[in-house]
Amino acid sequence: ITPEMLAANNYPHAGFYLAAFGGMLLFVEGITAIFFRSIFYAIDEDIWAGLSWVLVGIILLFIGSIVAGAAVTLLVKPELRKVAGASIIIFSLIGLIFGGGWIIGSAMGVIGGLMAIIWKPKSGEKPADKPAA
Repeated sequence: ITPEMLAANNYPHAGFYLAAFGGMLLFVEGITAIFFRSIFYAIDEDIWAGLSWVLVGIILLFIGSIVAGAAVTLLVKPELRKVAGASIIIFSLIGLIFGGGWIIGSAMGVIGGLMAIIWKPKSGEKPADKPAA
């Protein structure tokens, strides 16, 4: 990702930033689940409770990576915005089951995915969906 790519006007800005930040929150919650919650629950309750939080953390890392990767797809290939937006929405909702990046991460992902799907290029720009003739 270069500054020139971020300055371009031919991608869904708001959808990209919301989805990327939501993916980061999911990722960070996964890290905290692995390194903090799992240790706390292993000490406070039993080892199996701690291991279950390690598993939840790994799942959140995976989901956060997918959401952030789909957000980067919005920037690099805006013509795939509908597929990337749908992926962002689906995985953000799945992430909500496991904590959702303190819920706000999943909410930002869903809103960003919706904004990516409904985004249209401004008039005067060639649409990203249609190849140049």
